[in-house]
Amino acid sequence: MNNKISFLTKKYADYAKESQIYLHENPEVSSKEFETSKYLKNELKDLGLEIVEVEGTGFFAVLDTKRNGKTLALRADIDALPMIESEMNENQRRKFISKNPGVMHACGHDAHMAILLGAIRVLVELKDELKGKILFLFEEGEEIGAGVGAMMEGIESYNVDGIYGNHVMNYIPSGKFVVNPGPTLPGASAINIKVIGRGGHCARPDLSINPLMAGVQIISNLATAWTNQLDPRKMVTFGLTKLECNTSQNIFADEANIGGSIRYFDKEEGLKALRIIKKVSTLVGEAHNCKVEFGNSLNIEKVGVPLVNDLELTKMAKNSIISQLGEEFLLPDEPGFATEPFARYLEKYPGVYVFIGIKNEKIGSGASHHNVHFDIDPDAIPLGIRAMGQFAVDFLAQ
Repeated sequence: MNNKISFLTKKYADYAKESQIYLHENPEVSSKEFETSKYLKNELKDLGLEIVEVEGTGFFAVLDTKRNGKTLALRADIDALPMIESEMNENQRRKFISKNPGVMHACGHDAHMAILLGAIRVLVELKDELKGKILFLFEEGEEIGAGVGAMMEGIESYNVDGIYGNHVMNYIPSGKFVVNPGPTLPGASAINIKVIGRGGHCARPDLSINPLMAGVQIISNLATAWTNQLDPRKMVTFGLTKLECNTSQNIFADEANIGGSIRYFDKEEGLKALRIIKKVSTLVGEAHNCKVEFGNSLNIEKVGVPLVNDLELTKMAKNSIISQLGEEFLLPDEPGFATEPFARYLEKYPGVYVFIGIKNEKIGSGASHHNVHFDIDPDAIPLGIRAMGQFAVDFLAQ
């Protein structure tokens, strides 16, 4: 079967690369991927797959072998970013560029779609040798977390036994893979703290309530609480990015705004951090006669969840890569620090999220994600297909 996957990937490699070019040239922002969705469905229409719509622009396709077995989901995200793409990647002029002004595939979702389109063709040709079902998920709005809920509702009745996703990574050498056991990407929660005082003339601080001073003390006390109250073995990053008053030098503002985010690999430690932020901010605000509000942030009920790979499926994914490509294609474990709605699937289903390297200095790929110079190495696409195809075959053979 390994040789068949390799042979079929070679058969469809050019197709997958051409799909990535088309998708890169025609990007659409989150939840407005109308033409992208239409293109993807058109590519699948002659493959004998059931197409199932979900709310929004996302959808999934079903490969049913008609033989009893497990059900596996394979997922790709389909949205781009509101960015003006540079004509240059890291060191040379691009071979192709977005035709949609102000929109760019700057995170690699075009490659994710191309990998899944290629893997679908490989697996359709292997259908007679497989058992069970495969769901091919094309998820809208990943960048804003808009599509995962509808997709999870859509696949609910299919009794999914496992799920596989991947992401190209700019810092990993092209064609190499990283598969982390357990915590892989952090959960995140926004911090938006409004400190409400009473404005006035700076000559009479006694007649005003200065929210800026309260804000400074909130930040200082939070830094102290972070080191004294959180478990150092369970890292929680505390990234404050703004303290604003929006006023002139001789006016005390009515309010100050503190903003940023926290990230954590342990959900319970993340919840603990949110409680610390609320408690410290409220108490310090009271000490300065200020009211503190949190808006929609720091919502304990809607806390972002970390992405945690299933240990057994991590082992399977690593073995699939080794058996299909070789041990030299697998690099040591290295968690990332971005957040991913794929974590929502992993709360419900056992699954694995795989990193695929695209860094190649010779062709100028390797700029940061969400950067105008971001580019991929197209030669990583067939390797992604082989890894995904082998994992699907191995999973369904259980």
